[in-house]
Amino acid sequence: MKKSKIDKVYVEYGWDPETEEKFLSTILVEKSSDNLYFSVPNYYLKLSPKKKLKFQDKLSKNLKELEDQVEKDNIIADTEEGHRKIDQYEQEHLRFTNSYDFVAFAEMVFPFIYPSHAGVFSYLLSVNSLLQGGNLIQRNIDLPKCKMFNRKKVILSAFLISLNVSFGIKNFSVNMDVVANQVHSLQRDLLLGRVDNPFSDGNEMVTDKDAAVNLLMDAFDLNPFIEEEDVKIASSLKQYFLDNPYLNYERIYDCYLSLDIIDLPMKSETTTIKTTAQYNPVENEVYNYVEEGGKTFEDYRDHLEHELVHMTGSLECSFLNEGMTTLLTSEYMDNFSLEGTAYYDHVLITKCLCEIIGSDKMLEAYSTCQMDIVKTELLKLNSDASRYEELITVMNDYHQALMNENVDYVASSRSKFIQALLPYLENVPMENLERIGEYFQLLNTFNYDAVPRFAYYNHEGLAKEELKSK
Repeated sequence: MKKSKIDKVYVEYGWDPETEEKFLSTILVEKSSDNLYFSVPNYYLKLSPKKKLKFQDKLSKNLKELEDQVEKDNIIADTEEGHRKIDQYEQEHLRFTNSYDFVAFAEMVFPFIYPSHAGVFSYLLSVNSLLQGGNLIQRNIDLPKCKMFNRKKVILSAFLISLNVSFGIKNFSVNMDVVANQVHSLQRDLLLGRVDNPFSDGNEMVTDKDAAVNLLMDAFDLNPFIEEEDVKIASSLKQYFLDNPYLNYERIYDCYLSLDIIDLPMKSETTTIKTTAQYNPVENEVYNYVEEGGKTFEDYRDHLEHELVHMTGSLECSFLNEGMTTLLTSEYMDNFSLEGTAYYDHVLITKCLCEIIGSDKMLEAYSTCQMDIVKTELLKLNSDASRYEELITVMNDYHQALMNENVDYVASSRSKFIQALLPYLENVPMENLERIGEYFQLLNTFNYDAVPRFAYYNHEGLAKEELKSK
């Protein structure tokens, strides 16, 4: 953007009744060729103070850049001329509100009434999105050539909806669940927009560990989608938060703030789910699979505890991911037992890795979602990269064998794992080797009670258990 091409810059301010202050609302840049338009979104006044500040920062930055390129007299703020120019530009170049609202309504409703037309309409909407282009803080802008497209799109939408009403109204009630999911998703987006994340500037902004953990726990109290008993279950996470220095507070806060827990049948007409609970990170939902006879509170608690820990970290290796999650859950959560868990082998193998590279490195890798940390530490013990790849492949196969309940394959995978791990044991201290030997023996027994209650992370919790037993 060259200075010679800019004629004038019109600036408009709005009034925020909440703060009783003016805010930078719109910037129109008049050029000899195409004009430029920047604005806060229509829903600006509904945003949280921190979100508003981010928009103001972006607009102020744009204005500052313009002030460096344009003569001061050519920047016109809050004048009748400026209001007239901005109104004229918006009427000529922004999509008509009524048309847009109609299309938005059509976009939500008609695919669920008669899904066979959804592909056509979605395609039109996708094309429109591409045509919009541009700046992140522009308000619903269409290029002039899009106007005719918008009108045609509205006409076509009305036609398709009439077809839906004529031929597909019977599908409406069946698909209302999909509409409800869309509304629920919108509710969560609005919640995240309205509630300030206290860690948005990084963990280092909160210097007191206890205060930081209390803020994390507050996310559960603010979450309108979970029950009171879920909040009580989640309270067991507090010591884990206090002990773990590697957690990403900002990400976890948003996850817990908008988490939803959904009960689903374990069996349907077409499928049978083999897992008792599952966390979906894309939708930020925990699926609680329930059999016909229901689920005891103890089982529900154990399953939810496991999924809540899942949300704090992950490893690309499924075997170690489940192993670390279950190990942390068993050490920190109240009354959690390995009895009946599908991840008995996973826990023992993860404990072996804790003995080899150190429990702190395993925790760092898990909490920061960086499998490369495990790789780096193992390569220090054996620099042959092919052996590391073989170990990961064996563990992934091992995991699949256990999940598929293939007894013969499980036995074979165990043997292959032990062989793949041996090259990394040469420089491991004797005390660690002795514990690894115990874990190897326990792999074949499924003796949950015999698994050593050696604390890799929750040393305080183990000490309390020992006092209780005396």
